[in-house]
Amino acid sequence: MRSFVVCISTHSRCLLHPPGNQTPRFYTTVDKLLIRLKLPEKYGDGSSEYDEHCLVLMRAAHPKLSDTFEQCKKNRDKDKNGLAPSRDLLDYTYPRDLFTLIFAEWDGLFKSIFGKQPKKNKEYWNDISELLTAIRNPLAHHRVDSLSASLYADAKRACEEILASIKVFEETIRPS
Repeated sequence: MRSFVVCISTHSRCLLHPPGNQTPRFYTTVDKLLIRLKLPEKYGDGSSEYDEHCLVLMRAAHPKLSDTFEQCKKNRDKDKNGLAPSRDLLDYTYPRDLFTLIFAEWDGLFKSIFGKQPKKNKEYWNDISELLTAIRNPLAHHRVDSLSASLYADAKRACEEILASIKVFEETIRPS
């Protein structure tokens, strides 16, 4: 049996289905790269480069995101693996956090990526985020047996949908 990988984005971590009876792994992220690519459009300093300042400005524009950013800071402060912690709070997000950021800028930045198809509105993607949030811990902590086959299949389809939306977006920004 060949290994099968469904990436949540081509540049972020993946939901991995290894061959045989090995335990699948879910690496936490939805699409940090996409957020890093889109935020400078609204919160950048005139360049297209992402930096931590984009998140500072986003937080100021969306006070309701304070709890999300505070939790990311706590996650960063707990990161005691011997390396210097990343300065980028996106590195300390969970799938739900990333969707929260995407939904905060849905109309201005992300609807054009995820909302192009009929019925693929914010509510639809919220259901997807809840699904990915629900499976994250069992997969990340090697408790895949606690997931039903149908839930696992739904998560796989959700990842494929995210990837398909990002692929369409990438084709629109790729120079001809």
